[in-house]
Amino acid sequence: MLSKVSVPIMCKNDNTLAANEHQSANLLADFFQSVFTSEPHTNLPPCLSPHKELFLSNIDFTEELVLAELIKISEKSSPGPDGLSPLILKKCASWIAGPLSHIMTLSFQNSVLPPIWLQALITLVWSPSLIGNKELLEKVQRRYLKTVQTLKDKPYDVRLSLLKLPSLEKRRIINDLVCTYNILTHQFGIDLSNIFELSAASHLRGHSMKLHHQKYKTRWRQNFLSNRVFNVWNSLDSDLIESSSTASFKNKLYNHLTDL
Repeated sequence: MLSKVSVPIMCKNDNTLAANEHQSANLLADFFQSVFTSEPHTNLPPCLSPHKELFLSNIDFTEELVLAELIKISEKSSPGPDGLSPLILKKCASWIAGPLSHIMTLSFQNSVLPPIWLQALITLVWSPSLIGNKELLEKVQRRYLKTVQTLKDKPYDVRLSLLKLPSLEKRRIINDLVCTYNILTHQFGIDLSNIFELSAASHLRGHSMKLHHQKYKTRWRQNFLSNRVFNVWNSLDSDLIESSSTASFKNKLYNHLTDL
């Protein structure tokens, strides 16, 4: 069971801080309500894109923060691309925390990674293959759509339909299929087709770019792109697969997946 997350302290219009979580919650509610109008759901205005983008700034990878992460390293982990044993990193944490802190801060400020870091295995903060994480992320959109006053009492699927929004799970499927189409039709400018293995069977119905089912023994391999899209990709119509462009493929795909 997930623990209850406290509401962060908010700043009022007069630049004073809210006295408690209740006031912070009211400030958030007023803000979300101000984003939407009270028009009936049959005549909702289009959502406008923000006029300016927000960027992270003043991020400081302090030596204390880096040291704390180095101490957490498991001694049983495999070495990284630099070949250093995790045990060495842990034992030398107090000496290397300072230089690493400096490198990471400069890397963030200049938006440049050291070349060897590009070879590292990245652990995701959340995994879209885990049911718990999928449901947790979907709850964010489900709760946010309740802020539309005229729709808050309607079921989640009805709210999505009226606002013409796909669920986050369907959106992930669409992105995977678009990525697969771009790879197989060489839209990325480089040959990535070795990610997939096309089926050699010629007697199968449907389109001519059906994928071969790759065997797997681990959950990580199961959630590779080639295995995630296997069933849905092979079920697509040939007219969709033979689209002349990515934009055309996307438009046809949205229509195809309306009942998914």
